[in-house]
Amino acid sequence: NVAEYEAKQKRSDEIKTEMEGVKSDVVELKSKMANNVSKDLEESSLALKEVGKSYDEANEVYDVIMSEKDEKEKARDEAIKAAEARMDNAMKEKEILAGKIAKYQEETANLVE
Repeated sequence: NVAEYEAKQKRSDEIKTEMEGVKSDVVELKSKMANNVSKDLEESSLALKEVGKSYDEANEVYDVIMSEKDEKEKARDEAIKAAEARMDNAMKEKEILAGKIAKYQEETANLVE
């Protein structure tokens, strides 16, 4: 029984040693994984910054385009208003001239009689 106990004790000690080795391996693996995750996070952070820069640049270009579009629309609206005003003035002048022509025709008709 003593030999059997010693054999079991020896096997128990071997298992403990193996477990300590496994624990050490697990700690080392966790450390490597943490380092890899840290590197991945750094790379992701840099990539995110680049994407952010690209977005900002694209946003600036968009703002310029929209500003130019707004300016063109404003100029177009002003040109339309100016054309409408000229048309209104032309119509008023036409009415005035038509009235004068009618008046002259009437005066001419009165002179003929």
